[in-house]
Amino acid sequence: MNAPHQPGEIVADRYRIVETLGEGGNGITYKAEPLEDNLLENGRYVALKALSLRQMKDWKPLELFEREARILQHLNHPSIPCYLDYFHVDTPENRAFYIVQELVEGQSLAAMVEKGWRTNEAGVRRIAIQVLEILVYLHDLKPPVIHRDIKPQNLMWGKDGNVFLVDFGAVRDTDRSTLARGSTIVGTFGYMAPEQFQGHAVPATDLYGLGATVLFLLTHRSPAELPEERLKISFRSRVQISDSFADWLERAIEPDAGDRFASAREALGLLRGKVVVGKRRSSFPFAILSGIGVAAIAIGIILNHFQYAILDLMRFTPDLCDAASLGNTNLIRGYLDKGGNPNIRLEGDRSLLDCALETDELDLVKLLLDRGADINAKNEQGDSLLHLAFKTKQKKLVKQLIKLGADINLENKDGYIPLHFAMGQKWINIADLLLNSGARLGKNELKSGYYMGYTLLHLAILNSWEEWTKLLIKKGTDVNIKNSQKEGITPLHFATRYSRSDTIDFLIVKGADVNAKSFGLSYYSHSDTMATPLSSLLGFKYGIPTIRMLHGRNSEDFQTELDIPVADRLSAAQLLIDAGADVNFRPYESRTLLHIAVLEKDRIISNFLIENGADVNALDVDGRTPLNLVIEQQYSSSIVDSSQQSENSILDVISLLIANNIDVNLPDKWGFTPIQNAILADRKKVVNFLVLKGAKIDRQNPFGKILLYRALLKNNGFYTNAEIMSQLILGGANVNATDEQGITPLDLAKAMDSKTIIFMLQNYGAIDSGLCKNMGYPIYHGKEYTGKIKVVCHGKKSVLEFTLNNHNLN
Repeated sequence: MNAPHQPGEIVADRYRIVETLGEGGNGITYKAEPLEDNLLENGRYVALKALSLRQMKDWKPLELFEREARILQHLNHPSIPCYLDYFHVDTPENRAFYIVQELVEGQSLAAMVEKGWRTNEAGVRRIAIQVLEILVYLHDLKPPVIHRDIKPQNLMWGKDGNVFLVDFGAVRDTDRSTLARGSTIVGTFGYMAPEQFQGHAVPATDLYGLGATVLFLLTHRSPAELPEERLKISFRSRVQISDSFADWLERAIEPDAGDRFASAREALGLLRGKVVVGKRRSSFPFAILSGIGVAAIAIGIILNHFQYAILDLMRFTPDLCDAASLGNTNLIRGYLDKGGNPNIRLEGDRSLLDCALETDELDLVKLLLDRGADINAKNEQGDSLLHLAFKTKQKKLVKQLIKLGADINLENKDGYIPLHFAMGQKWINIADLLLNSGARLGKNELKSGYYMGYTLLHLAILNSWEEWTKLLIKKGTDVNIKNSQKEGITPLHFATRYSRSDTIDFLIVKGADVNAKSFGLSYYSHSDTMATPLSSLLGFKYGIPTIRMLHGRNSEDFQTELDIPVADRLSAAQLLIDAGADVNFRPYESRTLLHIAVLEKDRIISNFLIENGADVNALDVDGRTPLNLVIEQQYSSSIVDSSQQSENSILDVISLLIANNIDVNLPDKWGFTPIQNAILADRKKVVNFLVLKGAKIDRQNPFGKILLYRALLKNNGFYTNAEIMSQLILGGANVNATDEQGITPLDLAKAMDSKTIIFMLQNYGAIDSGLCKNMGYPIYHGKEYTGKIKVVCHGKKSVLEFTLNNHNLN
């Protein structure tokens, strides 16, 4: 299991994690520092044992954990670390339980032996005597407490040479179940008494564990590796000890509990030489155990040849991973010879092969494979050993697994294959090895995550990994492969958004379609928004390419990391155009790229497109030329907020369009010309510029209104000032032109009592027909004056009424 706490982390505002001491099936133990100074009388640190509810597959571990806490609370022995606390912590996803004990500063006997520590018979006797003193205390309690997991790992050698017994995770108080059939087998293989395989434990069970521990200290090998004779461990030829000590040891490890010492006190007395012991049967003889279930004797008889197969069926997993990871080929061979499952899942959902691969002992790996170990077996998360080797960044192991024949095209549950992992680690040499070993490219798209549906080639280009791009194409990836999510995004689409010109040029040389259409590079909801590599190069906003992105001005409307100078973008765009990219492609609403460039008021891009053949008079879906579009956007809030626009930048783009022979009088589909739209947008400079460039000023709009009329009366009462009127008149507008009702500009001006406009019109020879009158009375809304007046015109066809803003009259 993975340690849920990291060094420095605070638990329950009471303990600071220092380091992880060890992990087991019944929890993780940490070295921790208490934040309450008065918690410990001696020592600075505590042992904090944690059990996560989220990582439990059933309730048995919690039952054992709570039992451990309950029993520890009542123990008081100098060689058992003092119980300090028991609590739990709740989070939205989990509940964790904690036991706190004093920390023994020292090492386990197992760790000492592993580091080369050796001792003689006298030293082993002293250790055994100390352990027996602890067991005498435990077994004399009412009810007796049985540890059930006496082994070198649970015996700590303190700094003062004293031995401490730790880890009561397997403990049992015998008043609850001395003769009851246990539901769970607990203990450690090699140190477990035979009765534990049936879930039973008696005080003599701990004596067997002590005897097995003594054997380990004398031989430096697990008791499971030692030869057996009639179910008994045959050890005398392997050790150099006195006959009396050998007799004592043989008595301790008798397979029949009734043939062992009657008690820890008896064993201790004999070891000290104070008593002469005759064999007597305990209150729980092996025969009774057999009587409880004939299966016990069956296990005893068959154990020598099929013990591991039986244990596997009982869902008891011996401590094999340590043996495999240490390269103990003999023990693993013995396990397999006696019916063990080569594909058994061990603690942490690991396989024997997984454990064996921690060592360089290839003989052990080959042994497992020869005996049927599945190198492609997946864990509960759906990962094979090869997947895990990639995830843990073990390049050497990856090569080894490939050499051993691991399936290099195997998918995990998320759809990742080894090639995906190789790319994720940027191991291009491993990718080359995979491809040379038969890895299939195919579409190799991701099946989950943010980039679901994209292939390895897409991802290589997305990350600007040119070596990967070249390798994948060299090995046969289709340069025009599309993602599988129906957007139709090709690698070239990605290259134009994320890569340099040399990548684009490379893809073009390799046959990339410069006019491939995609629906996947738009942030607009319309399904008809498309993108080619060229339009993708320009970026997107409102579902259409935006030149704004070319200058690296990011917006929350995008999801991009672009910060590339416009010159570099234009260089890449030129590559596409030179290769045949359609400069008049219409991504959305029949707008060309030039429509979009002028909509963003970008003279540089507009000029670039025009120089490369963009049609300056192309019409969008509403019949608007780029000129009409850039003017109309000023009063269309559905496109752009007009308050953010600069009239000077509009003029800059308009001058470019006109310089390139755009038709200044071409109306949109509603019949409005550019100058008519400029008047509606109240753009005085634009009106003046269009007049100077030949815009027709006496032309009626689709509603029969002339320009002077619209300049006076805009949107039923929002007036322009006299400047636009003056520009139109100076441009040659007929001051006496009438609309379809026969109403003249002067008629309206007089009805409005706009003295400045009246003077201007009369000065240029305007006459009035007398058709319009100012009714002179204000308009109220309820009791509140609206600031408006009513004007009535008796036209040739009908009577017209206008509501005008009084405060705008001048």
